Amino acid sequence: MKRTQRNYFLMALVAVTLVGTGCVTDTGPAVEILMDPDAPVTEGPGNYGIGSTWVINHTLNGETVQRTSTLVDRIQRRGREVYVLSDLPPLRDPGFPCNGANGAMFDVMNDGYIACLQDGQILSSVTPYHGRYDWPLEVGKSWRTKYFFTDKVIHPDWSGAGWQDWTVVAWEEVTVPAGTFMAYKVVRAKGNWETSTEDVDMVWYAPEITTTIKGVWHRSPNDGYGGAEHTWELVSADLK
Repeated sequence: MKRTQRNYFLMALVAVTLVGTGCVTDTGPAVEILMDPDAPVTEGPGNYGIGSTWVINHTLNGETVQRTSTLVDRIQRRGREVYVLSDLPPLRDPGFPCNGANGAMFDVMNDGYIACLQDGQILSSVTPYHGRYDWPLEVGKSWRTKYFFTDKVIHPDWSGAGWQDWTVVAWEEVTVPAGTFMAYKVVRAKGNWETSTEDVDMVWYAPEITTTIKGVWHRSPNDGYGGAEHTWELVSADLK
């Protein structure tokens, strides 16, 4: 069960860089943190049972395909409880190791992405998890996540330690095919690779339905995997 509380904030403005591979410089655009006196603090993510489904519209470079993710198992992996999802149709991401993946793994405790799968085999992973969320969530909060990235398909030699910085920049109304919700907007600020203003990664989490309702990520054509523009939006969710 979620616990929320009211907090009062001032307006703030921070420079948030957007990322690309190598070293980091602060060349990204400024992003406004929209403080809101009515923004809640949400203590943790949803906890989903086997059989939960998410239907999303995934748009890649302007072409939209509807995909269904189904939670098929909860397992133990490296001392953590993990969701295992099946995705149909498979993920489209040309040039990236997750292209053609028909499954994924997420961390139960923090809804952190762990790996993409093809017929149960890991194509690419981050250990212990991708840190797009750090609970509790509240507007203005920032954090750094550290992990080990593994690419088993395209550039195995690029596997190694990495980090990313994230910031909750807003509590805002978002409309997706599933409806209109108040949601936290969480933006990746920096990474341990070469900065590019073309690279974007942001998600919107809606406490009302305890799930992520939208994601946007763009990769630079110069990042070694090839450029791509992704947007996904929740169409429906049946959470057990």
